[in-house]
Amino acid sequence: MAALEIRIQRHPRRLRPLLLALVVGALLGTGCSVTDDGYTYVNNAGENLFFKLPDDWKKYPVTQAAITDRPAPISGSSGRWAVEFDGAAKPDRDHLSEPITGSPVGFSEAYALSRTGQDAVNEKALRSLVVQEVLGEVQDPLDLVNDVPDRFEIVDYKQIRNKQGVWGSKIIVNILLDTDTGEEPQWLTIGQKVYLDRSAQTLRRLVVRCSSACYRTNRSKLDTVLNSFAFRP
Repeated sequence: MAALEIRIQRHPRRLRPLLLALVVGALLGTGCSVTDDGYTYVNNAGENLFFKLPDDWKKYPVTQAAITDRPAPISGSSGRWAVEFDGAAKPDRDHLSEPITGSPVGFSEAYALSRTGQDAVNEKALRSLVVQEVLGEVQDPLDLVNDVPDRFEIVDYKQIRNKQGVWGSKIIVNILLDTDTGEEPQWLTIGQKVYLDRSAQTLRRLVVRCSSACYRTNRSKLDTVLNSFAFRP
């Protein structure tokens, strides 16, 4: 399916936005500013995007190795900016690799789309990213709710449009996952907010997730994080 080209492939059970498959390029700077409401703003001035996280959540900037074995690409041609975060009482970056966590985890990223990716991107492809994050497959959750209603539920969905030509969506999905331990399937809840500019050259998104029981308990914080994710062209 053509929409595959707009995403960095990952192992179905490895949910960290991984770092072995990163495209090369210079990372853009990340800034943080503390607010008086218990949250810290994380911003990327180069991409004009920002969001806020609870002060006690651990942030992990994603770094890339310097290019030393080949000529460097031109600036801005193939870069990826990313920040991972963990809301556990005892944060551990390895939590990002766990299929289902008892505390909120997630990441924000911005990366350039290939020419093929720009041609393939549409509303359906953007929605499919949230399922690919969990299953490693490109499927529209709105279709899965009809096809497999006992395993997929839509908690929230909203299209995004503004006068500057920015478009995208926010979606929250419940997914019943089989476990690798032979135990009963468990519900995971994952939320995603994604933006594209008018030219669809750069994809910017934020993903949060944890077990559905955890998501329900932390719904207020997770909604604040998702809703705060903004792109100003």
